Amino acid sequence: MMKNRGCRTSQFLSSKKHEKRSKPKEKENLGKKQRDKGEFSSGDRNGGVSYGDRISDLPDDILVSILSCLLLKEAAATSVLSRRWRDLWASVMSLNFEDENNSRDFKEVKPNIQHRQRRSFVSLVDAAVKQHTGLTIERFRACFFLDHRFARSIDEWIEFAVKKRVQILELEFSTANYKDNYTFPHELLGLAKGSTQKDLHPVISSMHSSGCCLGFKSLKVLNLRHVNVAGEALENLLMNCPVERLSVVAAKNLVDLRVVSPPITWKYLAIEKCLDLKTIEICNADIVSFTYIGVGIDLVLSNVPLLTEVSITELEIRSNDFYNSIAISVELPFTQLSCYLSQLKCLTMDISEVVYNQDYVFPMLANLKCL
Repeated sequence: MMKNRGCRTSQFLSSKKHEKRSKPKEKENLGKKQRDKGEFSSGDRNGGVSYGDRISDLPDDILVSILSCLLLKEAAATSVLSRRWRDLWASVMSLNFEDENNSRDFKEVKPNIQHRQRRSFVSLVDAAVKQHTGLTIERFRACFFLDHRFARSIDEWIEFAVKKRVQILELEFSTANYKDNYTFPHELLGLAKGSTQKDLHPVISSMHSSGCCLGFKSLKVLNLRHVNVAGEALENLLMNCPVERLSVVAAKNLVDLRVVSPPITWKYLAIEKCLDLKTIEICNADIVSFTYIGVGIDLVLSNVPLLTEVSITELEIRSNDFYNSIAISVELPFTQLSCYLSQLKCLTMDISEVVYNQDYVFPMLANLKCL
């Protein structure tokens, strides 16, 4: 027994060295466990005291609010931080999809690479929509070079947004030609002229059968770029939904927009570069701000007492291309808005290419503060 208790000094030191070598590994394992729990050790610099990760200790709703400020791709990347963060991104209130890296040089790459980037973007949005677990969303934004070829996926995104009672919907696409624009499913806006249940798009038909409430009852902001939408659909939207802001850019089949006595929630309207537009008529509305950029149209504004901000640019289109257009007149706001000039506080016009007419007498703008 005594022999077994004895040991050489060299054996003891060797044992100690082995013990010291094992400690870093133990610390590494401990650190891994702490990371899984959302905790981080401050190490020996603070006397060996461990502090909890204060951000991870915040309630879920606060963390989700923080993640909602990020692009969806960035929010999803936080899932690798720890178990605590693994599923939080799937409950974000704001889904913002924009491929900034590929957008910068998209037009410079070959068509096959463009298509691959489009498919990659659509697949990303499709996956995020299917994995989202939140009951509602505040914002859904998709911004990329998409056209009518991806209509089925885009329809499903809109269906998702409707079910989640979206408040801000932004579909900001870009196409090389207006004829390739994606067309908004008008049935979602309550417009189904002469259509029957069997005539509806499969996605829209499934919404009927599932009992999904058609229309955007929570919608406050709608931004559409290179998305075709008819004037009747927009009118129905403004009359039946609590929309505050409406912006339509480069819609091909928008011909006439007539809105009479809409709800008091509607305050802002922007219509830009819609080639087929002929008429805009707004009556008995509490609209505050109006923006129009495009060809000369019949503009009728009647009983709009709160209108104080106007931005109008009349363009001449060359080669049927808005990218090859110039401003030709500054008289449009003064002739068609003559009854409301005295109440305007902010007036914006593009005069970069306009030829100055010395004989034209500009009216008085008594309350104007910004020109």
